[in-house]
Formats: sequence, C-alpha cells, structure tokens
Amino acid sequence: MKKYARVTNFNGKGMNEGYCFNDGEYYCETEEQAKFYIEGLGLDWKEELLTFNTKDEWFYWTDWYDQEADIYYDINGCEINNKKDTLFAIYKKGVHLGNELGENKNDAIRKYLIASLYEIFLKDLEFVSLYSAKKAVKRTHFL
Repeated sequence: MKKYARVTNFNGKGMNEGYCFNDGEYYCETEEQAKFYIEGLGLDWKEELLTFNTKDEWFYWTDWYDQEADIYYDINGCEINNKKDTLFAIYKKGVHLGNELGENKNDAIRKYLIASLYEIFLKDLEFVSLYSAKKAVKRTHFL
C-alpha cells in the first residue's frame, strides 16, 4: 500500500507533494487547485505568486518524499497505523505473557496476537461494517 505524508484539503486524498498554505492550514496537489483556492479567497493568482521567496510568502510548493512523518495516510486520506511497530509490540507482549504463565511462547504469542487484532478490528469501522454486512447477507441467505 502506498503511503502519503499529507492529505489534500481540496479532495481529501493522500499526497506526497503539493502546495502548503499558512504553515499547513490548507494543502492541495496541483497548481490549478492552488489557483482555485487563492482566487476563492478573492486574491489574484499572479500577484500571490510574486510573494514566493519573500518575507510575505504565505504558501509554497514542496514534497514530503524524504521526510519521515509521524502519521501516514492512504490514497483516500485515511490514517495508516504503523503496523510493523504494532505487530512487534504484540509479539513482545505475547512472549512476556508466555513466560509469566509458563506457556509455550508460540501459543502465548498466537493467543495475544488474536486478541490484539480483534481489538484493532473492532475499532476499524470499515472492517466492522464490512464484516456485519457479510454476516447479514449470509444470515438472510440461510433463513
């Protein structure tokens, strides 16, 4: 899955390059979108372009490819959890529980992983609604 560092305010999609206005107050990807935004504020696009690299600069174009972001987004602008860190934390907790309970470490990791993923999925509204829809369809099919 491709990760994006910002979400465009223009259409809510993920983006890794584009225009930033007022230190992150508004983001958009293309020059046309930036022009539309500026003209929507009642300003002249050509005049505002003259503020680039001056003390009056209030928007600029940039990219976030080489920058490590705290939060990433998918193409639809939804936040992506850092799954690798989450799974490693689950693994460590499972090993710890296995040692505490005197269980086989693999069994403890598996149990804790299932319980943790269950909690994660319950908080994921898209998953819950998809699961509920499939369950409802299956139930009506067999009734």
